[in-house]
Amino acid sequence: MTELLESLLEAWLDVVLWLPRKIFEYVVDVVLYLINMIPVPVDPKVLQTQLNSIDTGVLWFLSIAEFNYALTVIFAALLARFILRRIPGIG
Repeated sequence: MTELLESLLEAWLDVVLWLPRKIFEYVVDVVLYLINMIPVPVDPKVLQTQLNSIDTGVLWFLSIAEFNYALTVIFAALLARFILRRIPGIG
């Protein structure tokens, strides 16, 4: 009797663990599909025209928000965190 109950419990556990794995698999497939849908400009002239097509309102907001400085600070902080985690005793 206990073997039957144990085998039923194992089968139920397999089903319960299978469902999140399948859901995660589908989510990853959708994300990869969406990433692959992003066009990659091959020609630098295409990239230049895409950057020139940015609205002036967006450019104004980025300049007011100091986007260049913010990006520099964020990358410097990430680099500092990476380096500090490599030091034994600190990271």
